[in-house]
Amino acid sequence: METAAGEVIPDVIATMPDGRRPFIEIANTHPCPPEKIEKLDAMGVEVLEITVSSYQSHPLDEESGPGGRG
Repeated sequence: METAAGEVIPDVIATMPDGRRPFIEIANTHPCPPEKIEKLDAMGVEVLEITVSSYQSHPLDEESGPGGRG
């Protein structure tokens, strides 16, 4: 799902109803490096960083997900 946007490649680019295109960064093993944050800031891009590393030890199965019993 990664697409190049200038010099950086965000994990996801969202398109909002008002036309804004914020970048969504998924932090698994490490957060965005400061150099990437500086580039995104210089580009005037809104960024949402989601940390998922704490979920590594939790198995994802159909019973614990949406609509599941867990």
